[in-house]
Amino acid sequence: MDVANDEWLKLRDPEISRASFGLYRLVPTSSWTVAEFVFEDEQSNRLGSYVSRTRVRADVELHGRRYEMYIQRSGAFASKWGGKVGASSESAIVIRTREAIVSELFPVRKFPSWSYSFTSEGKRYEVSGGGWLPTKPHRVSRGTELVGIYQRESLGSQKVLLALRRDLPDTALLPIVVAALVQ
Repeated sequence: MDVANDEWLKLRDPEISRASFGLYRLVPTSSWTVAEFVFEDEQSNRLGSYVSRTRVRADVELHGRRYEMYIQRSGAFASKWGGKVGASSESAIVIRTREAIVSELFPVRKFPSWSYSFTSEGKRYEVSGGGWLPTKPHRVSRGTELVGIYQRESLGSQKVLLALRRDLPDTALLPIVVAALVQ
């Protein structure tokens, strides 16, 4: 059995079909100084990257376009970006170009794992699920429709496996990739 088939088996879900969903991976690089991941498809083609600059700031690339990610927080654990990146909320995770905000992930729940909502092309998405173990799947829904799942490959691995609808726009892929990495 090949690697992609093994990975598909780890993402078992009755609502996921290989005809409508693609297999993707967030693969850690060998960097020792920063959290750095490559986003790739089932054939190991590089689609983008995620490089942390601090615990609350990262550079993200997808299909050749570059973005900046900021985790805003307020209150006792406030980040220095709170209210300074043009977001509609001081608690949102912001993905932006130098010119404009592309997406905002809004925290919905943080226990036992973070859940988020975001809007892409006028449609609301929700990332939910997960739990105490990082290998428990997170589900990505658009209304009542399942559009993706993701989970860590194994307890000892930093690699994240994703099964996502092939027709998702980049404005939906970006927040899903960020949500999968900031868990």
